[in-house]
Amino acid sequence: MDFTPDPKNRHHQRKLMQREYVGTRRWRRAFNLRSSVEGAFGILKNPSRQRTRRGQNRVPGLALANLINGLKASVFNEEQLRSWYEDTGLGPADHALLQPDPHDWGLTDLTKDQAKEIDERYLRSASKERLGGVREAA
Repeated sequence: MDFTPDPKNRHHQRKLMQREYVGTRRWRRAFNLRSSVEGAFGILKNPSRQRTRRGQNRVPGLALANLINGLKASVFNEEQLRSWYEDTGLGPADHALLQPDPHDWGLTDLTKDQAKEIDERYLRSASKERLGGVREAA
């Protein structure tokens, strides 16, 4: 099928704005990249992986929703990096993203006494800051 866009027809303007002519080798090479992007989106939407879907993250505001989706994309990138390294063995083995994940992710369970001591220390420092600001204003 041959199509010649007419520059005067406003419905043909989008076709004229393309960088490469439709169907040429350079156009196919540029648009074949889209298939790998669609594959990544498929993995992001997969229920057994990141499970990105409408209504999944009940958070207020677009900024927080974008932050969560960005975190899911970064987790996907890390999984892809680890998978690539396992398949090829290329790259530095001591890379931080290729190390095993810690079992506690740096979190610690506090006892009641430890939590109370941290709260008291925080409240003391907050009251000193508040009093310091009142003295300076006077």
